[in-house]
Amino acid sequence: MTETLQGRVRRIGAALAPALLLLLLVFIDLLPLGGGRLGSTMPLLTVVATYYFALRVPGAVPPLALFAIGLLQDALTGGPPGLGAVLLVGVHGAVVSQRRVLSRGSFVVEWAGLVVITLGAALMSWVLASAYYGAPLDPGALAIAVLLTLAIYPAAVWALARFQRRFARVA
Repeated sequence: MTETLQGRVRRIGAALAPALLLLLLVFIDLLPLGGGRLGSTMPLLTVVATYYFALRVPGAVPPLALFAIGLLQDALTGGPPGLGAVLLVGVHGAVVSQRRVLSRGSFVVEWAGLVVITLGAALMSWVLASAYYGAPLDPGALAIAVLLTLAIYPAAVWALARFQRRFARVA
């Protein structure tokens, strides 16, 4: 039976949805939110989504798409060129390599995996950005971003799971 044009468009849209969500998160990261005690520090939303999709649906966002999204994020934020790309591809690779352990455990094991991978990504980001700028950067804002990332993960998992189920039905 031949697939209708509408069915084909829906299937392609569902396949692209996780990558498009990551693009949306890049733009959300750019919003001037906050201004209170935390300033404009945001959780690492693209790291959370990359971790989630690499763990739950490993083929949803291929490394090449993550690389492109990371480059776009670098260009839009004015960060060191390639840092976001390396960060997202590195998170994806770390999660996929440990997927068997992380996916078979409880939510606490999954969250602990996020802690380790986010801390590693933050440290790598700090070292590479400091090297790029030629001086050690203040780690305070990055530490707050990491803590916010870890704090929002349960709510992010709930939202990402709903998103995933919505697009899985379409595909």
